[in-house]
Amino acid sequence: MGREDTKLIQYLSIWLVIIALLSHAVGFIFLARFLPPTPPSRDASYVASFYHENTTGIMVTCVLVTFVGPLIIPFFGVISVQLKRIQRNNSSLAYTQLMSGAIGASMFALSAMLWAAAAFRPDRTAQEILLLSDMGWIFFMMPGPFAITQLGAIGLGILMDRSHDPIYPRWLGYQNLGTALLLVPTACVAMFRTGPFAWNGLIAFWVPAALFHIWFISMLVFTFKAIRKPHAAVLEPES
Repeated sequence: MGREDTKLIQYLSIWLVIIALLSHAVGFIFLARFLPPTPPSRDASYVASFYHENTTGIMVTCVLVTFVGPLIIPFFGVISVQLKRIQRNNSSLAYTQLMSGAIGASMFALSAMLWAAAAFRPDRTAQEILLLSDMGWIFFMMPGPFAITQLGAIGLGILMDRSHDPIYPRWLGYQNLGTALLLVPTACVAMFRTGPFAWNGLIAFWVPAALFHIWFISMLVFTFKAIRKPHAAVLEPES
């Protein structure tokens, strides 16, 4: 396979992840109405009523997420390709990034399956629906450390690039590390039912969600640019 074919596959991966992100947004906001998230402080009857009223939208969203969710993984593969160009003989950060991203995407799909199970049988008891809904949100939020590991690997990889024309701008490395740090509260949502650290709270959900989407857009733009850079650009070490 020639270099142009390889670049074409990488560009295709970027377009696939854009489709995946748009599909997730449409599903979560307009179909399932998962934004804002169902408050963890709500009782079983409220949660059951939410699933009864939105059964079709939730099921369509969960199926959509299961299908398009894996489209994110090829993009993580493209990022790993760029990290390998930076590290050259040491690809540990590239593999760490790819594995962490793939596991995180898998947990995301699993949360959708749990929400689908909650909506699948409307005749379940309210407590059973509440249990499945809670599990879905916990599986959605608590794997944050996988994203932290992923972004940490990307950030370190970018900052290790000492070439005259780096693959990624250095500030993007700091953005990755800063975003990783601010994702830490997502791992603590099981400890809170109300307040900013609950899974619908400002610190545990809204801030990480906003920063994660900004990160995604930044990585999309600069990975697209990185694909266009020739290999020679990273083979000239600084004096």
